[in-house]
Amino acid sequence: MKKTKKINNRDLDVLEVLWSCKEALTANDIADISDISKNTVLPVLKNLLNQGYIKVDEVVLTGKTLTRKYLPAVDKEEFILKHYDINIDNLLNHFLSKEDDPEVIPKIEDLINKKKNDLKNEDNK
Repeated sequence: MKKTKKINNRDLDVLEVLWSCKEALTANDIADISDISKNTVLPVLKNLLNQGYIKVDEVVLTGKTLTRKYLPAVDKEEFILKHYDINIDNLLNHFLSKEDDPEVIPKIEDLINKKKNDLKNEDNK
């Protein structure tokens, strides 16, 4: 994923719409869902496409016009970690220092153990 310029609030608004939907959306769909004008959505889509945050899923015929349908190329969590250059160690330490629920630690341990097992199983293939 290449970064050509900073992401602005409008870019994030469009990404949020794409992340929240289970299917690919056209510029018109995004404009309707978000109440952002289509004239604003189109350049935002071009910017996000150039930066690799979204991709064209398919081109469909709408009336007499070919229309692109877009999907996010990265999930929200991956975007946050990469875009904001978050160090996972610092994030986890900060989270654990603020967490008071005793049930959280075993859940995290279970996730770590599951990942360890998945990696071990991949190595054995």
